[in-house]
Amino acid sequence: MKLLPLFLRKAIEAVYERRLAATLVGPPRSQHVGIMVDGNRRWARKAGHTDVREGYRAGGAKVTTFLGWCTAGRGGLKVDVAVGYGGRREITSGEQRLSGFRLWQSAYAEMHRVDCYWPAFRHVDFLRALRSYADRERRFGK
Repeated sequence: MKLLPLFLRKAIEAVYERRLAATLVGPPRSQHVGIMVDGNRRWARKAGHTDVREGYRAGGAKVTTFLGWCTAGRGGLKVDVAVGYGGRREITSGEQRLSGFRLWQSAYAEMHRVDCYWPAFRHVDFLRALRSYADRERRFGK
């Protein structure tokens, strides 16, 4: 796809995103969505920023955008934001784990991981996560 001109690539991506969104109409819907906003500094470095705070700014802006995706067309929706931070989060190993993220609430939770840093997370990534959830057979540990 990268060989295509940017305007054509954007048009194809927009059509794909609309079709993907159309498949998500109706149940099953997730009652809760939790996110781990990881990779802000690494994103900033990869993007060529000398000041890693640019990654945090971009990550903060993405949170606002993400909340817009979650609440669009859903009047009266309640949004709870839980923020936790400890020095242990600064230690990275490349492993995929919850690292203390809502441990009690994660029993029987359906996980979906995306291979990108938080500031680079796109609407299509969110739609793919919702599709992944909708396609699963929930067994609740059975």
